[in-house]
Amino acid sequence: MDELKYYFDESLREIPVDKEKMTSYVSEYKDDISIENKSYIAPYLRILGELEKSENYLLEVINFYEKENNELKVFLNKIKLGIVYQWQNNFVKSNKLFDELLCICENFPNHKDFLFQHIGKNYFEQQNYILAKQFFQKALNIRKIKNNKELLESTEFALEVCNKKIISK
Repeated sequence: MDELKYYFDESLREIPVDKEKMTSYVSEYKDDISIENKSYIAPYLRILGELEKSENYLLEVINFYEKENNELKVFLNKIKLGIVYQWQNNFVKSNKLFDELLCICENFPNHKDFLFQHIGKNYFEQQNYILAKQFFQKALNIRKIKNNKELLESTEFALEVCNKKIISK
């Protein structure tokens, strides 16, 4: 969908290709308050800068899936929540949440690359480029096996930007 397209800037954050289209698309979903839709649009709310709304949606979604004992959806939505905390520059919360998820990620092997990529971005924003690079490399190793071009490109870009930061430091 064109209205949901984004690219990564040098801070490794998503930037909407067309902010107006993304805003319009997300606003259509805001009236549908189903848990699934809150989980779906929360990342786009974050990309659009609506961090508090994104956080609130994700906390509600996580609470719902915890009651349902849906561990996978709790895990995935906690990753999304960690990213929101990162974007809020609340690294105490993002680090704590990502550490908790790292301890249980073996239970979700198909999603380890997603977690590693975002832990890397979290460290990148804290200017811990060496640790960020280690997590990007872990994500890349998994993504090479998955052979998903889009995921590979995003991780390769993250590594490239991270390496530039390491060299310039």
